[in-house]
Amino acid sequence: MVCSLGYFIHDLGWVLIYDRGSKLMIAHHIYSVFALNRMLHKHYSGAQATCALGSMEISNPMLQSRWFLRSEGYYPSVFYTSVEITFMIVFFLVRIVLGTYFLIVITFQPKNDWDFRILAATIYIMSWMFMINITKYLITKYGLGHKPHDLRTKGT
Repeated sequence: MVCSLGYFIHDLGWVLIYDRGSKLMIAHHIYSVFALNRMLHKHYSGAQATCALGSMEISNPMLQSRWFLRSEGYYPSVFYTSVEITFMIVFFLVRIVLGTYFLIVITFQPKNDWDFRILAATIYIMSWMFMINITKYLITKYGLGHKPHDLRTKGT
């Protein structure tokens, strides 16, 4: 968890200096630094936190690959699109589907205190906020809201 804390501190700096990320991304990094620091000082529930952190950040390499592909001029390409769609699918499956399961387990585990439950619920809510943004992007970029005949007659 110490390594993850270091990563989030570094990535927060990167987002603030170079990327100018969205307010949600900045809030996510600030919250993650706070939550990891809090978990390290509690000296318990570390296994649950590590499991949740490891699984939720599993989509991060695809997100970073997407950024590097775009910045190196591989957008648009089939490879870029496949990385992007894979990221969206993995994010949904892990953060939303598996995240729901983790939140239920954490909430009803009697050993967990209210502090840990609130930390888990907050990151889960942020995951949903990201998922809503991803869904809006998916609909906008891939035209999922258009009927097929609308796409053929566009520009005529």
